[in-house]
Amino acid sequence: MGQAGFSSLSHPSGSGAAMTFDDITAIVVFPPLSGGLPSPGNFKIAGLTLLERHLKILRMLSVGRVYLIGELSFFPKGFSSSKDWVQPLNVAAAVKLRNEVKGTVLIIDGRLVYEPDLLKAAIENPCVMVHKRNGDTEPVGIWHVIPADIDEHQWKELILNPLSPSESGLPLKRAGEHFWMRIQTKKDAMAASVAIVRKAGRKHSDGLVSRHLNRAISTRITRLLVGRVSPDAITISSFLLGLFAAAVATFSPALGGLLFQINSVLDGVDGEMTRATLSTSPFGGWIDSIMDRYVDAAFLIALTPFVPLSVGTVIIVCLCLFGSVMVSYTSEKYTAAFQSNLYTDVNPLRYIPGKRDERIFIIMILCLAGEIYAIFLLLAVLTNLRVGITIYLVRRLKRGGQSPLKQV
Repeated sequence: MGQAGFSSLSHPSGSGAAMTFDDITAIVVFPPLSGGLPSPGNFKIAGLTLLERHLKILRMLSVGRVYLIGELSFFPKGFSSSKDWVQPLNVAAAVKLRNEVKGTVLIIDGRLVYEPDLLKAAIENPCVMVHKRNGDTEPVGIWHVIPADIDEHQWKELILNPLSPSESGLPLKRAGEHFWMRIQTKKDAMAASVAIVRKAGRKHSDGLVSRHLNRAISTRITRLLVGRVSPDAITISSFLLGLFAAAVATFSPALGGLLFQINSVLDGVDGEMTRATLSTSPFGGWIDSIMDRYVDAAFLIALTPFVPLSVGTVIIVCLCLFGSVMVSYTSEKYTAAFQSNLYTDVNPLRYIPGKRDERIFIIMILCLAGEIYAIFLLLAVLTNLRVGITIYLVRRLKRGGQSPLKQV
């Protein structure tokens, strides 16, 4: 039985690709359910099967070798016969694995759906991941072991049943805040899909409107479309809707404003999809940001015929356009310069108005009220004031060497 290295497979871009564990072997065990039911590994959860989720996360972490253990009939047609790293769930396979694997081993219950950070926590040192339930400590189903340090009986017990309360002597590590669920029924899979999409809808950089309005709608759309429509299709649709909203605003600002707000909601769906399906990429975020800048500028320019022409108005319109771009630019430039997230480092900025979702909501309300000049005046002040506050807070953070601001 050979060892499957992921080095020959393509790695999805994203934050996880920078951390590598190529000296670790992962064994993902898909035990049958009670009553002889098949393993739930092929249940779709937020657009991916459990099998696909395991493989994606292990690729993200660049785990060196992977074995899949389970009933061969469970795996996709042709998959088990063409992969020597797919093995039946029996004692003989467990013994063979013990003789073949080298170094440290992750044993993972294939019925688990979890976030990559949970696996990172397990990889740090040999341990058994546990959680508290009704006052008792129970294994989650993720073990980090060194085969030479446990006897053959314990090894076979863990391979055949990753939830085994084996007396391995390993230190216990709490799963804590890390997300995980065990999937045993289709109802569990549906609940996990809801939880994953809801978690994908939480971004530290979201403004007030996104946190309390947009995400409540966009996550429902994402649950309906994930796995059925590609994130790229949503990105393009959102971009075209934004340009259409700008075109409509040239003759009906009220209707254009409503369409612009719908665009703002839809703009969150593609990101939620990519996070839910573990397929985020720097290019996706980059191109989405560029499209947003085009849509924002197009909509504001479309409103200019509705304000009186004067030198003062031209200055205000220019300040509005410039400030709207600079709010996003300061955030993205911070990430490029300091390799960190602005809203994580300077938490108060999450609560200072002027982010894109808040600007669009203000535009919609004032378009409905027919106060077009007020849009330019308010955004000119709000966005440039926010940029100034951002510069002050970042300067204070970097000059001080530490950040009391994170505690706010």
